[in-house]
Amino acid sequence: MQSSQQSLTDIGCSELQKIISKYPDLNWDWDSLSYNLSLSAEFLISNISKPLNMCKLSANPVISAKHLDLYPFVAWKYEGYSINLSMPSEIIKYGINKRDITDTISLVNWNYYYLSLNPAIECEYIRDNISQPWNWEAISRREDLTEQFSRDYEVFLSPTKNLSADIDIDTTIAANNRGDFLDNYWSKYYPDNLVYLEYLRDENARKRLKTFIKESRRNYYKENPSATIDLSDIDWNMVSLFYNKITVDFFEKYRGFLNLGLLSKNTACYELQLYSAYAKKIYYVIQFAY
Repeated sequence: MQSSQQSLTDIGCSELQKIISKYPDLNWDWDSLSYNLSLSAEFLISNISKPLNMCKLSANPVISAKHLDLYPFVAWKYEGYSINLSMPSEIIKYGINKRDITDTISLVNWNYYYLSLNPAIECEYIRDNISQPWNWEAISRREDLTEQFSRDYEVFLSPTKNLSADIDIDTTIAANNRGDFLDNYWSKYYPDNLVYLEYLRDENARKRLKTFIKESRRNYYKENPSATIDLSDIDWNMVSLFYNKITVDFFEKYRGFLNLGLLSKNTACYELQLYSAYAKKIYYVIQFAY
């Protein structure tokens, strides 16, 4: 897991980062950018004067423990950092013991519901530190519990409740395939765009602009494969959110069609670097639902 975390916190300059750097005063959604995996920690911190969501920024996996120490002037939210998918479990003890100069006020307020849900906090750490105030309802919702852990702490675990229930989503689909949170979410909130379900996790498909032809025009282009695609036949909202090849040149060429709010959520598949299906699911919950 450590190598995956390292790659996340050492993200270089993505295309989206280049675009924002060149056009910083456009109407970007800084709330969404706060939790965008394709932006580096240093870039986000350098824009701390923007209306960032500090809880989401603290939760962003590009933020590592070193950033908390290197940038003490940033108003980090440990509630958000509690669900950070890159956090080292050892920092919990450090935070518990971090107090003010009078040694009476704790400077770190962990959210134990988020800690208990966080896949970065492994079962063995919970077992070795069982006296901490873990939230057993949250632990019960985890999809990475080992059989041994489940047997040993069965008395504390609640009947399985899918993570999607936290955001009022029908869990029928997720119950059959627990890793398909995003498909379930998309079915509920974008029922007119179900054609995109097959592309949501397909990096290669997301590189092809033809993927995003409006559903009402797909048959025409299937029957006329050599036809030039009319720009009005492209679903630009979906391009903004999912297209994986939005470069500076592409942005400048099609800027009038793109939705900056949705582009602010576009990770260009960086979430594929996350270390497990459960970690991806946590990321999608925060990215799309909050």
